Amino acid sequence: MSGTSSGEPLRVGGASSGEPLGVGGASSGEPLGIGGASSGEPLPIVPHLAGEFYAWLWWESELRGAVFNLGPPAGTVDVWVEDRLAFRSPDETRITAIMSGENPAATLEARAALAGGKVLQEIRLGIRRDDREYAVTLKGAAMHLTALRLPQVVTTGDEEVLLERVHLYEELCLVLQGLLVAFARARTEPTWQQNVLPAWNDWVLGSDGGLPSG
Repeated sequence: MSGTSSGEPLRVGGASSGEPLGVGGASSGEPLGIGGASSGEPLPIVPHLAGEFYAWLWWESELRGAVFNLGPPAGTVDVWVEDRLAFRSPDETRITAIMSGENPAATLEARAALAGGKVLQEIRLGIRRDDREYAVTLKGAAMHLTALRLPQVVTTGDEEVLLERVHLYEELCLVLQGLLVAFARARTEPTWQQNVLPAWNDWVLGSDGGLPSG
């Protein structure tokens, strides 16, 4: 695999078949769905990085026991995979496999999809910051936010509820931006190829080099 400066996608699991993990919808040119919305300025992202970001979130949430210390301003948050993972083949745009229900990230089928070179197209996350819990699905190469579930803090007064929901949405975007920054930093570290990729491959394939037991 070439380094990040070459612009080539990360290859994990399906490396032997030459299929990259996390290759997004290639030439769609869609804007990033995390941040930039309020200003109307889309944040550009190399499309294949979305799938890598989704897989990295999945891996890191298990590695860290769901705890991410993002530093200011987001701080420490809990992040875990909720009830949906959707995959596609690198050369297709349609979803070819969906794992849903209770804890799909723990299933043999989900990890085997990565090992077989499938690309994560959608991931549903649970996020907790302080005592506020969110759920959101990140979708596609543009990282669109869909199926949002915001905590209900204020329950009376139409204007108060609206303002609170705006605040909560902004907090969710703040956390997602923090996660994306953490991924970008890890992705551009000199140790990415030497240390991170081998550990990621071990996780995808299982610690004994084979597929995980479930």
